[in-house]
Amino acid sequence: MGFAPTDTPDVYRGVSLFDGSETFMQMAVHPDLWLIDFLVGTDDLREPRVSLRLTPGALWGFGQTTCLFSMSTWRAAWMDDARWMRTCSTHETEALLFKAQTEAAWTS
Repeated sequence: MGFAPTDTPDVYRGVSLFDGSETFMQMAVHPDLWLIDFLVGTDDLREPRVSLRLTPGALWGFGQTTCLFSMSTWRAAWMDDARWMRTCSTHETEALLFKAQTEAAWTS
């Protein structure tokens, strides 16, 4: 799903590659916590669904030029098992893409 800006500042619109449904996304950035919350939903109502956290690797015994990344995804009560498994698989792939793209940008 690619996201494009909307007329509302900081709100982006995307279309699902799975079913063509429309989704709106807004980021809530908390730099003091090294945390980004992704609010996802409709144009009128977006709720926190995904959180990304970055932390310097040196805090955990890794090198000074490393960081750790984690992603948390919240399962809504309306998600059946198939939808949840699709979400998990997709987010695993997104985490791998994020890692690869970050490392490629770092070395270039």
